Amino acid sequence: MFEEKKKLIIVCTPETKVYAYQLLQLIGEKDDTETEIVGCKDGSVQAAIWEEKYYLSNECQLSSDEKVVFIGDMKVVKSILPNIEVKYNQYAMKYGWLGNRSVIYVDKQDLTHGDYLSFYHYCILIGKKFEKLKEGEPVVEKPTFKDKFLSVSGKIQNTIASPAMKKKVREQQYNMATYHFYLYGLSRFLED
Repeated sequence: MFEEKKKLIIVCTPETKVYAYQLLQLIGEKDDTETEIVGCKDGSVQAAIWEEKYYLSNECQLSSDEKVVFIGDMKVVKSILPNIEVKYNQYAMKYGWLGNRSVIYVDKQDLTHGDYLSFYHYCILIGKKFEKLKEGEPVVEKPTFKDKFLSVSGKIQNTIASPAMKKKVREQQYNMATYHFYLYGLSRFLED
């Protein structure tokens, strides 16, 4: 007897489309072994990618039974996010769901240099390897006397300062959040 494939719509913005494709490709990968299902069971999910504008144009035609994953910060997520039960929250990466709507996103908080190194090692433990960001360009802001004076604890957390570095860190966070969702969240979301 054949098992009916679960349908999944992945909604993204142009900026998060690469992560939508990452999730789509992970779903399509034949990565299960004889003893272990990796992510979701191979061949059990039929996924499609919709950009946010297409989703908004067709939202009224979708039933509440349709499984939808939103990746990134977009207009529709702002109304869904307050209702989401967060299932994962590490290094400003979050995902969660309620019913048939799920969201994968990265908070707009800057990681400290120490947090980034912890994040990098965490990714390696999970099985995701990135190029470690180089410290050639100014990676962290130098705290000023005023910063030290205003710090409650007396300790300053150096945050990643360069806009280019912040962008690279955020890309790694989205990549990791999407990968983690595939490994540990997708099957649970599809079954809920």
